[in-house]
Amino acid sequence: MPIQLGENEFLKYRYYPDYLVKSKNKKDIETITDPIKVLRGMGINCRSTKLIIDGGNMVACGPYIVMTDNVFVENGYDKGDVNFKVLLESELGHPVIIIPWTSHEDDVYGHSDGFIKWCGDNRILMGNYGDRYPEEAAYIRRILESYGFEVTEMRFNGNVDSHCYNFNWAYINFLQVGKNIIMPKFDI
Repeated sequence: MPIQLGENEFLKYRYYPDYLVKSKNKKDIETITDPIKVLRGMGINCRSTKLIIDGGNMVACGPYIVMTDNVFVENGYDKGDVNFKVLLESELGHPVIIIPWTSHEDDVYGHSDGFIKWCGDNRILMGNYGDRYPEEAAYIRRILESYGFEVTEMRFNGNVDSHCYNFNWAYINFLQVGKNIIMPKFDI
């Protein structure tokens, strides 16, 4: 489905993430929805891009979109390719902040929404990635702070009895509806 970039601004992208494409289960590819009928049925008009983007790898933070560098790889570019970043920003219509992502057994997706949540103004809540990968988390934090964001990190080490690192991405990937926050608890 498209990402909402503004009140009435939607962008439809090519959803063909590497974790589905490389899956040993070819039925995973069949789970990809063709959004055209759905959008038509909902009466949503949107512009389109041919870039491969995964909605979970786009976190709107004020005027910025934060994405992991996995977007380069999925589109066949070297990480840090300046020309691709210019194309990406042009297609999205927003400046893009790129944060690094390293594939680990507990994160095969490379989604920025598994790292951060924008909390309005210049505030970003960062997940507990630093509990397991402190150097990588510190680097992400420095990048965000260089754009003027105040970053608060969630930390669970020493605060919970049964921390499950395989769900690090899920702790920050909560849903806010009005004044209500819905988030997984994983028996914590």
